[in-house]
Amino acid sequence: MATVTEIAEGVFRINVAIPGRPVTYSLFLIDDEEPTLIETSFGQLFGEIREAVEKVMTPARIRHIVIPHFEGDECGGLPQFLKVAPNAAPLCSPIGAGSIRDFTGVEPRVVSDDEVLPIGDRRLRFLLTPYVHAWDSLLVFEETRRCSTAPTSSSSQETARRSPTATFRT
Repeated sequence: MATVTEIAEGVFRINVAIPGRPVTYSLFLIDDEEPTLIETSFGQLFGEIREAVEKVMTPARIRHIVIPHFEGDECGGLPQFLKVAPNAAPLCSPIGAGSIRDFTGVEPRVVSDDEVLPIGDRRLRFLLTPYVHAWDSLLVFEETRRCSTAPTSSSSQETARRSPTATFRT
């Protein structure tokens, strides 16, 4: 079952544990004028993740879906989220654009290194970090409340339970 924790004003961590796996997976939802989802998690978890998002807002409000890199736990649910959030645009690195385009049939918005995206009261800064985790990696820094994304799987469910901010630094 996915849990939702507000880790900073208007910033929500959605954490999900898959039975039998020794790690948990997190994604983030920022509630602002242009709501932003950072990652979608696995496609097989879409229903559970959608329900978690609905605890904060209707998914149709989402305007940006940030894909930090092309892996199942980051973007497996992207095609389903694009259906329930028809005004949302996937955002990714230049290297990841071909994979996102092929996976969804949608032209992603490509962000450049150090690009800033105002989403309302907040500003997201994108930092391209190829090969830090994957060849198409990027990080997101929310400048207004000084939060940044970090790798999104916790090595144990206990770590995730004890530290709801374990994968989002403030």
